[in-house]
Amino acid sequence: MTFLLANGYIPLAPIAPASQAVLLVVIIAFEAWFIARMNRIRMSNGCFWRLAVVNVVTSIIGIGILIPTSMFEAWILFGWGSNYVLQPTLWWIGIWIYGIILPFSVWIICYHISWRVEYFILKGWTSDAFPEPSRLSLVYAHRWTYGFLGLLVVAGCVSYFYMFITTR
Repeated sequence: MTFLLANGYIPLAPIAPASQAVLLVVIIAFEAWFIARMNRIRMSNGCFWRLAVVNVVTSIIGIGILIPTSMFEAWILFGWGSNYVLQPTLWWIGIWIYGIILPFSVWIICYHISWRVEYFILKGWTSDAFPEPSRLSLVYAHRWTYGFLGLLVVAGCVSYFYMFITTR
């Protein structure tokens, strides 16, 4: 496991938060543009900032989900005592949970929480310049952004599988 920790996790540790912040800005901009366009709302600073604030709120909720999930992932990976030589079945169960089940389940849960919370907040935060967006526009915007994020999740899962299987 030392090889995996040194070559897979440690080099990415400082890059991940910065890349997530950049990705969040891109997602906010895309969702604001998409929702405004689909609802025929004029894209103004007020519209963009309202959509940005609700995205930040759902990001904070997502971080609240991510912290215990990542702690659980670290426990599965490093604290479960799964060693391929000593316990191959336990090792394969850990790989499936860590590499496929956990990332996709969190991804799907965050998708549903995100668009529902954003719709609930935006529904109550309307004005003449910012009418209530349609529920469908938020669902479609989130499908596009989470679809893009899904490609990153698949790439991460494949790289986890490759690292684990080659370093067992």
